[in-house]
This record gives sequence, C-alpha cells and structure tokens, in this order.
Amino acid sequence: MLICYGKGVSAIAEDLHITHAEAQEVKDSVLGAFPQLAKYLQNVVKFGKEHGYVYNFFGCKRRLPALQLPEYEIEFKYNIENSAKEYYKGIYLGKLHNARFDEVNNIIAEANSRGIKIKNNGGIIAQETRNAYNSPVQSTAAILTKIAMNNISNNEYLNKIGAKLILTIHDEVSLLIPVDKVSEAMKIAEVEFLSAGKDLKADLRCDKVVSKCWAGEELDIDV
Repeated sequence: MLICYGKGVSAIAEDLHITHAEAQEVKDSVLGAFPQLAKYLQNVVKFGKEHGYVYNFFGCKRRLPALQLPEYEIEFKYNIENSAKEYYKGIYLGKLHNARFDEVNNIIAEANSRGIKIKNNGGIIAQETRNAYNSPVQSTAAILTKIAMNNISNNEYLNKIGAKLILTIHDEVSLLIPVDKVSEAMKIAEVEFLSAGKDLKADLRCDKVVSKCWAGEELDIDV
C-alpha cells in the first residue's frame, strides 16, 4: 500500500526503519511482482501531465495543474536579448539536469547572483505526482464506503432487528447491533458492504470485528 500511494524510496526507508538500499529493493520487488501496478503508476502520472487531472473508477476528477509545470522556471532581472536569454537558460537547465540533489541550491544561488532567477518546482511536482497515484485509489474507496453505508442503512433485516450505523472511520463502518443478533447481522452487513464494489473488476474483502465498543476488546463471537 505504501507504493500504491506513491511513497518514495526515502519515505519507505523511514517508515520501515531500513536503509535506502533496502527500501529500493522492497520497491523494486513489489513492482516486479505486480507489473500491472507498475504500469498503473506510470500511466496515471502520464495522463495527469497530459490533461491536468486524474479520475477515479466512478469518473470523479481530481485536478492536478502543478503536474504540468516545468521542473524549473527561469526569469531574468535585467533586460537582455532573447538570444542571450535562451543561451543562459540552456546553460543553467543543463547544469540542473546533471546536478546531484545537494548541488541544486548552489546552482540556483549562482544564477541569482547573475540576475537570473530560477524557481524550483520539483517539490510541488513531487507532491502532485503522489496525489496522482493516490487520488484515484482513495477517492474510489471513499465512494465505495458511502455506497456500502447506504446499502447497510437500507437493509430490511438490519432495520428490523434495530441495527444502527453509528460511525464511519475512513473505509470502516461501525454498527450497533443487539448482542443476540450479532452473528447473523454481521454476515448480512458484510454482503452489503462488499456489494458496493460489484462493478469493480477486483476481489474485495473486508475484516469483521465484534466488541462492546469501537476499538474495545474483541468478543469471541462467530461472524
């Protein structure tokens, strides 16, 4: 899931408390094992750069205009001929393209001392790239959860026994159910929850937990 949501190698290393090299191995092994995931990550960013937005399974758009920004924007503090501007742009873009991460700020500072202002859009583009990975996945899950809530709320049996949908937490729902009806009601709720994704070409699953209160000690009831 880290990689689905656009986690970079450095972030994976930090989250898993491993070295950068080990994190790179983790990412490479996941993408190698799931080539369609690698293809998705590549294609969704390509689409976002071309169109300025991405969309989820239901067609809802997330606009990502920063994906279309150039990595660096160059302005000149003084009036010089266009040919000179193009010359200096070529010089500095070439330097930046070949620079290590820790060299970029020095190159920008050097240019600024010569009256050439360089704006580095790398950070916002990286954030927008993560949004391109993440938005179609999370927004689809959010809509599926809302459909599931509607299904559960409208289920005749669950209404009859007095089951109440009382809380939603991200892609989880919390139900208040009479204790003597829990086993059967949870099975029905699971069917209604999963039916929200009946149009997806994917096998969906959900975990079920019974407790006296949300995040409380689990009860030993067959669900």
